[in-house]
Amino acid sequence: MEKTRLEQIDVMRVAAAWLRCLLHTLVPFMVFRTGMWPVKYPNTDNLLPDFLVLTIHSFIMEAFFIVAGLIFVFELERKGLRKYILNRLKKIVFPFLTGILTLVPFIIVLFSVGESLTGNSFHWQFDSWLPAAWDNWSSHLILLGHLWFLYYLIFYYVIVIAISQSKYFRAGNLPKISSIHWILCVPVLYLCLLYGKRWYVENPLTTWIEWPSFIYYFLFFLFGAYLKDNLEKLSSLEKHWGKLLALFLLLSCANGFFQSFYLNPSENYQMLIRHGAYVASLLQTLTGCMALYAFSLKYRSIVKRTWFSFQVRSAYWTYLVHAPIVMTLHIIFYPVAIHPVVKFMIILVASLTLAAWTYKIAGRKLLNI
Repeated sequence: MEKTRLEQIDVMRVAAAWLRCLLHTLVPFMVFRTGMWPVKYPNTDNLLPDFLVLTIHSFIMEAFFIVAGLIFVFELERKGLRKYILNRLKKIVFPFLTGILTLVPFIIVLFSVGESLTGNSFHWQFDSWLPAAWDNWSSHLILLGHLWFLYYLIFYYVIVIAISQSKYFRAGNLPKISSIHWILCVPVLYLCLLYGKRWYVENPLTTWIEWPSFIYYFLFFLFGAYLKDNLEKLSSLEKHWGKLLALFLLLSCANGFFQSFYLNPSENYQMLIRHGAYVASLLQTLTGCMALYAFSLKYRSIVKRTWFSFQVRSAYWTYLVHAPIVMTLHIIFYPVAIHPVVKFMIILVASLTLAAWTYKIAGRKLLNI
C-alpha cells in the first residue's frame, strides 16, 4: 500500500460501505415507509428494521464525509493542486455526471415499476413507465438520488481548495482552528438538525441545496480534513472501542425512545421531546463516528488480507451501483412468498455479490478511464 494511506481509514471506509449496503437492504422491510424506495414489504409491527435503519443512518454519511475530508488533504499534498483537480474531475465529477444520466434515471424507472407492483397493477408496458419516470426526473430539476453525496463533495472540494489557496493563508494550508472553535461547532450542528430534513429529504436529492444539511455535512468534511495533523491524538481510542460501541448503542436506544414519540408528541411535552430527539441524535452521531474509527484502529491489520484489499478497491464502485442493484432485487423478490428474514439475507448477499462482480468486469476499467 502507499505510504500515505492509513490502514484504519481503509477499514473505516469499507465498514461504512458495508453498513450502507445493510441499510439499503433493510429500508423496504421497515414499518414506516420513507417514500425513498420503490417498494415496501408488508410489515406493521416489527420495528427492528426501523431501529437498525435509524441507527445506521445516524452516523454513516457523516463517517463518509470525515473519510473524504481526510483523504482530500493527503491526496492534495501528494499530487499537488493541478494533478489533484484533474484526478477529482476523473474520479468524482465524471462518475457523478455519468450516474446522473444513467443510474438515477434507471432508479426512477424502478419507482414506476414498484408503484405498479405494490398497487397490484403490474404490467410490462414500458411506454407508461418511461414518461412517468421522465416527468419525475425533469420536474424536480434533475433528481440526484443516492449521488447527492458526490454533489455536496464537489462543492466542498471547491470551497476548501479556494480557502487553502487564498492569499490570506499560507498556500496549500487551511487556517488553524482552535479547540474552542470546534466546540462551537456542536451548537451549529444542533441547529442544522433542528432546521434540516434528516430523513424525509426533499433536498439534496435535487440540485437545489438544502443549506442546513449542506453546512452540517461540511463540518464533518472539515473535521476529516483537520484530522491529518491530529491522528496521533486519537490513537488512544483503539483501546476504548468497546466502550464507545456500548455508549453508541445506549444512545441509539435513547434516540429510538424519543423517535417513537416524535411524530405525535403530547402537547405538554412536545418541545421537550423534539429537542430531546435532536440532542440524542447528535450525541449518537458523534459517538457512532468515534466508535467506527476506534473499531477501524483496532482491526486495521485486516487490510493486509487479499480479500479485504479487494473490498477497499471496490468500495467506491459499491457506493455507485449498490442502490440500483438492491432496488432491482427488491422488486424481483417482492412477489416471492418466503420468510422476510430469508428474503433479506438473499437480497443482501446477492446485491453485494453483484456489486463485486460488476466491479471486476467493468468497474475497474470505468473508474480508471
